[in-house]
Amino acid sequence: MGRGFGYQIVSVPRPSKSLVWTLDPRLIRAPTKKSIDNPTPIQRVAIPLILEGKDVVARAKTGSGKTFAYVLSLLHKLFSDSGLKNKLAPAAFVLVPTQELCQQVYLEILSLIELCRVQLKIIQLTSTMSSADLKTAMAGPPDILVSTPACLQLCF
Repeated sequence: MGRGFGYQIVSVPRPSKSLVWTLDPRLIRAPTKKSIDNPTPIQRVAIPLILEGKDVVARAKTGSGKTFAYVLSLLHKLFSDSGLKNKLAPAAFVLVPTQELCQQVYLEILSLIELCRVQLKIIQLTSTMSSADLKTAMAGPPDILVSTPACLQLCF
């Protein structure tokens, strides 16, 4: 176990060169439309672990496909749980450290949802949202909420 953080470091087998995408068929379209022929090393390792329900902490270079890996896995889960219509809170919270990254992740999720041709409500919390905008955004509530911890604290 990591010192006081409640995580365990495990060795992960080397990723195979070919990963059979075991994702919802609607998600298979997304990598193709984004001209992604083969998953990156981080995607080959992370996606199967996330789909198994395991927590994944990963480090990789900028542009290596980390966001795509966890967003595809998140959307797969949301698509499979689509029967949950009487929700009282967002099905997923995506917390990122900076407002710039928050915007990037929000746009990536929006792009994937559009490519998959599904109806999911996603909102991005910003520190400049008025109370009225926040109330409108949270009505429903959204399927996915993207925010920084600071904005989350300010808004609630």
